[in-house]
Amino acid sequence: MKPSIHKSLFRSLRIWKLYFIISFKYFAAYKLSSILTILFSLIFLVGEILSVDVYYNFEDVINTWDKNSFYILLGTFNLMVYLYTFLFEIAHDEFVLKIKYGDLDFDLVKPMDSQMLSSIQRVDYPSLFNLPIPIWLVYLGVQGLSLNVTIIVFTMYIAMVLVGVFLIYLTHQCAVACAFWFTDSSNITTLSSQMVQLGSRPMQVYPKAIQFGFSYVIPFLLCTNLSVDILKQEFQMKNLMILLFGTCIFFFLVRVQWNLGLKRYASASS
Repeated sequence: MKPSIHKSLFRSLRIWKLYFIISFKYFAAYKLSSILTILFSLIFLVGEILSVDVYYNFEDVINTWDKNSFYILLGTFNLMVYLYTFLFEIAHDEFVLKIKYGDLDFDLVKPMDSQMLSSIQRVDYPSLFNLPIPIWLVYLGVQGLSLNVTIIVFTMYIAMVLVGVFLIYLTHQCAVACAFWFTDSSNITTLSSQMVQLGSRPMQVYPKAIQFGFSYVIPFLLCTNLSVDILKQEFQMKNLMILLFGTCIFFFLVRVQWNLGLKRYASASS
């Protein structure tokens, strides 16, 4: 008899809680490395903020985008990235090594979805220390535009952030799963990171082909831009439906890729 969905969910949450505790011990054991990670991430983010000030040094509006809207976009994008980094990045990095050395067996024999289990085995606590800056950026943009953020608008915005985190996860999951087919998939994972970076800029700055591909195929660019529109209460329901539909299709394709990859997997003992 198969366990119920509720039992599987509670089991997954208990396992995730255990990995949170283990990851915190890693964080406590390697304090200097964690501090350097926080510092370099902070420097990079401050550089991005200063670049926005340079963009708007002579113009108040660039291609319909004002400075405060850009602050919201940049803050939202980095909020998504840091949450992904906290939850999934280390596990994704380790997953490639599991495939390379045939060590995925331990995940496959557990009474839990193997893709989920392989994705949650480590969290990155240093990334949490950088979250206040993107949150402050979003707040700065909202205050600068004098936006009236209601409970409904705030809830929709948080939902968009979570969808964005999920899309980043799917993008990187698709890239690292290529290790089932390629011995060295580092170029593919680098490409996925560059694809994610597209979401840090307004949609209008890209050629039509990129706008289409990252709005309808991998809708991450649409997600970050739509988050700004939601806070400004200027979003179109059509774009929201496109985003949700595209996310579901992308998730389905990643699941198909995972199942096909498992058929090619060879363990260390085989």
